[in-house]
Amino acid sequence: PVFKPVVLFSDAVNDYQMVIYDRWGNRLFESKEIETGWDGRKEGRDMPEGPYTFVIRLSQPNGEILENKGVLMLVR
Repeated sequence: PVFKPVVLFSDAVNDYQMVIYDRWGNRLFESKEIETGWDGRKEGRDMPEGPYTFVIRLSQPNGEILENKGVLMLVR
């Protein structure tokens, strides 16, 4: 019911950001907390089924920045 990454050793993460976009590049959701995921809604309204793009960035204590991009399929 909620899309969020599984992060092992989350105490080793300094900065975190997850952003969800629709197919036209509009930002639907943003979180800077690993525990907070996207529930498929924007401003309380259910978004339609279909593909959505996500970008997840986090930085490690050594300064290395990791980025993961992909597409999630919203199914109700």
